[in-house]
Amino acid sequence: MKHIFILFSIISCLSCKAQSPLFMADPELPAGTYYKDMNNDMDKFVGTWKWDNGNSSWTITLEKVEYFLIGGYYRDILIGEYQYIENGDLIINTLPLLNDSSVQGFEHYIAGSLILHKFHPLPCEDCTTDERRVQLFFNDPQKSYQSGRLWLRHRIISGVEQLDARLYGEIKSVDTGAFGDGTVPNGEYTLIKQ
Repeated sequence: MKHIFILFSIISCLSCKAQSPLFMADPELPAGTYYKDMNNDMDKFVGTWKWDNGNSSWTITLEKVEYFLIGGYYRDILIGEYQYIENGDLIINTLPLLNDSSVQGFEHYIAGSLILHKFHPLPCEDCTTDERRVQLFFNDPQKSYQSGRLWLRHRIISGVEQLDARLYGEIKSVDTGAFGDGTVPNGEYTLIKQ
């Protein structure tokens, strides 16, 4: 009976390492580990979202990809693309890339898998202890030297789904080599689900 218990304990430990919650990668877990979005925290971010101030708008579309292989590990990730219009002029539109099967995973201009809790970087003072946000990479094809970061918080206010977004990155211009905002200006945005 003791041997059965030990065998059961070993199998339980191995199965725990087979799937790990999707917060931060654990270097002690073996290659092939699947960092799964076990609580479906990413699902609420999926969809098309739009910020609009009358003259300018920013639309992002996010999709969830399960079991994506990167660096020897499998992860559930969010991928996305965006369109930015400023003063009525189309500045950038990468949305068609979501339908391009040759673009995979982190090749998308928005991608990532880091799920944040209340006390992660950019602490959320008014978040509940069980509320989850995401941090994604945000790349700019027109100024593509470094990537920015996009932090998203999902909320429902008066029955309306919204993403509170904070975009930050020092993007190096391909043309001038100078660092600055990307094509979409750094800042805080409220995007409404479409």
